[in-house]
This record gives sequence, structure tokens and C-alpha cells, in this order.
Amino acid sequence: MSAPLTPKTIEPGWAKRWTLQLYDLWTRSLITTLMVLGMIMAANMMAPRIAMIFMFVVFPISGFIFTLLRALDHSGGVEVWPTAWQYLRGCLKDLWWLSLQLWFFMSIFSISMTMIFLLLSSTFHSPNGLSTLHNNLEVVPFYLRNGVLNGVGWFVLLSMPMSGPVLFLTLSVGNHLLMNVHNTFVGLLKNKTILYAGFFIEFFAGEPFNLSIAWFAKAVSPWLAALLGNFLAAVMVLLMTSYAYLFSRELFEGTTQNEARKASFKVREFVWQHG
Repeated sequence: MSAPLTPKTIEPGWAKRWTLQLYDLWTRSLITTLMVLGMIMAANMMAPRIAMIFMFVVFPISGFIFTLLRALDHSGGVEVWPTAWQYLRGCLKDLWWLSLQLWFFMSIFSISMTMIFLLLSSTFHSPNGLSTLHNNLEVVPFYLRNGVLNGVGWFVLLSMPMSGPVLFLTLSVGNHLLMNVHNTFVGLLKNKTILYAGFFIEFFAGEPFNLSIAWFAKAVSPWLAALLGNFLAAVMVLLMTSYAYLFSRELFEGTTQNEARKASFKVREFVWQHG
């Protein structure tokens, strides 16, 4: 077993710092950015929404995006895909087991949260954004409707404060779920502002998005709403994945800035795993 990484205290100004860093990383290879957005949209459209099977899409692809961000950082935008794949192929087993374990726990969590939201909706007679969105997009093809709903679910999963750091540790030291969850929990207690921000986004960002797209579908056009919703959901997933990676990188490695851009890079020099 690789040695665990010690969580650190995040320096002030993290929101602005990570925004500038993710902009720097994704602009190093615009073709990579567009391909990742396309990959997210395709996964959202095609992945089934039955019995939380989407979990087996979310974490492997999120892990791949983490390795792309790592490659964009360390390679300086050169040889990005070969660099990311060289590392990812050694982590596929860990990502599979992480997805399976989280699928079990998130299925229980999802059932609990669904019961709570249904109870609140019936008690306060408040509109449910997810069901409203689904109803207003009934006329569009299944895959377009599926893309919006899956995209929002993916965004919410990654906004959970535990998700990004646990995924980062899985790629860094392997799939040791209890150890990785413990280290993440310790790190979040050291950075409670980020913990509260994550909880706020997790519980309050998805519903306004659902209701906005649902309103657009009813007021303007379901087709335009579906296309716009798919694109915006993919952008939201890309941004949240990037913030999760940069938070985890600083939390466990203390890295507060990207590496400088390079004119050349040897793929075989790329090393991530610790210990």
C-alpha cells in the first residue's frame, strides 16, 4: 500500500486562484477542451439512468479528466492525451472498484434523499425541478433529455466535498477507500469554508438549473432547451471536475500554482503516483 498523503490547509484566495489555474490549463490545448466537452455530452446522452448505473460512467471519466488536467499541467500542453492515457491505464482497476463501492453507498444515499425531497414537495407543495424538467422535455428524443438529466446528476455528485479528494487519492495511492475517506475527512475539517461551499453547491445548484431549463423549454422551445441544457450541463461538469482536481491537488500536495508551459515533453517522464 502506498503511503497516505497528509492533508494541508488551503491558502486564502482559493476561488480566484483555482479559476485562473483552470483557465490556464484548459487554454493550453483548446482541442483537448472541446474533445472533453464532447466526451461529457456523449456520456450524458448514452449512459443509462437505471439503478445508479451512471456511477460507472461518472468516476472513470472524471478520473480520466483528472489525468488530462495533470497532463496539461506537467506536460505544458504537449502530448496531452498519450501522457494522460499512460497513467490512466494503470488505474482502471482502482477506478472500477471505486465506482462499485461508491455505487453501493450512493444508491442508499439517493434513495434516502429522494424520499426526503418527495416528502418536502408534498408538504410544502413546491415544484420539483427534476420532474418538471422531465415533463417539459418529453417531446424531445430520449438521448437529449437523458443528457440534461445525467449532466445535472454528474455535477451534483462532483460538488459533494468528498468526491474530488477521494478520486484524487485513488489515482495517487490506489483504491483504499477507508483510508482515502478518512484523509479527505481530515482535510475538509481543516478547510471548513470549502466544505460549506461544497455542501451549498451540492444542495442548491442543481434545482435552479433544472427549473431554468424547464422554464426555457415551456416558454421558448423544448428542442432549444434540450440542446442548451446539454451544453451547459457539460460545461458545469467540466468546471466542477476542474475545481475538484485543483482543490485536491492543493489539499494533498500543497501545489498552489501550475507548472510553466513547455515546448516539448517526454511521455515516459510523467509520474503521478506517490509512495
